[in-house]
Amino acid sequence: MSISVPNSNIKGFCVWVGGVDDYYETYSSAEKAYNRWCNRGYDDVALEVLFEDGTTITMWSSQNKEDNDD
Repeated sequence: MSISVPNSNIKGFCVWVGGVDDYYETYSSAEKAYNRWCNRGYDDVALEVLFEDGTTITMWSSQNKEDNDD
């Protein structure tokens, strides 16, 4: 999967697991890590896009996923 964000420079990706952060250079690596932690039963996992200007966007959150399943 590719990510297209107009007029933005993506610096990398971050996967948060229970308040601990891991950084990745590619979306596919971050997505694999996110899925691995969720499959292990962790319920506080998020995948964020990091931009050169310091802003972030949360792409995936296991907490939001549970809210949408209701």
